[in-house]
Amino acid sequence: AAASVYVDSPGRPVQTGSAGLELVLVRGGRIEGKVVRKGDGEPARGASVSCRASREIVAAPPSEPQIEVDAEGAFVVDGLAPGRYEVRAHAPGLSPGRSAAVRVPAGEVVRGIVVELSPGGTLRGTVLSARGRLPVEGATLMRITTEGVESDEAGSSQTRENGEFELSHLPAGRITIEVSHNRYATARRDVEIAEGSEARVEILLGETCRISGRVSGPDGAPVAGVIVFATGAGAIAVHGAGETSWVGEGSLDEEPHILLGERLEREHARA
Repeated sequence: AAASVYVDSPGRPVQTGSAGLELVLVRGGRIEGKVVRKGDGEPARGASVSCRASREIVAAPPSEPQIEVDAEGAFVVDGLAPGRYEVRAHAPGLSPGRSAAVRVPAGEVVRGIVVELSPGGTLRGTVLSARGRLPVEGATLMRITTEGVESDEAGSSQTRENGEFELSHLPAGRITIEVSHNRYATARRDVEIAEGSEARVEILLGETCRISGRVSGPDGAPVAGVIVFATGAGAIAVHGAGETSWVGEGSLDEEPHILLGERLEREHARA
């Protein structure tokens, strides 16, 4: 079967003011499938789906429209540029799920995609300050994946006055939770989640600190306008403007001091 929606095709960069441009549209593809509950195969009513394009798809839209399933859990995603996609689904009261990657040819319809959703597991715990072990209220917890924050899929939680929190409907397996608060250093914790069960964890947040120091060039003269980044091993300084770039590294022990090395021509710095 063929789809009838046209989409942009990958092109090449053009100069401003160019004339005689030719724009080419290709016939978009379509994915049809269902979202069901894992185990009984019943429709996951109230679910929404989106298609995550692979990086190879130059003409993919910048956003991923959410498509609601019908009463039978069925969905149709139309107007897809040719390439590989993951179908992602989430529904109230269920853990998010996704399909295996599927290739969508230009103008073709891919049918039979099934995404299974399950209740998942629950994570409860307490966030405390590392110094004094006092409850931390208002800390934000979010699930982290290899693609970054997944707040839309797993939800997020904030700690209560007693430092306690709860994250529900998390996917089974090892997950990473990031905890942040404006008065404390951000922390991450790996947790194992089992389907249909509850895990508990205690997370300690260390206090943030302030680092001040000086930056000088090879001749010992102070250097202004340098951006300084603190890392676990020291500090790296990179000049942010001008015809040349500076690169240097210094220790955070005792009085922080960064001694910049030789100047690098901007083209070399970019390399």
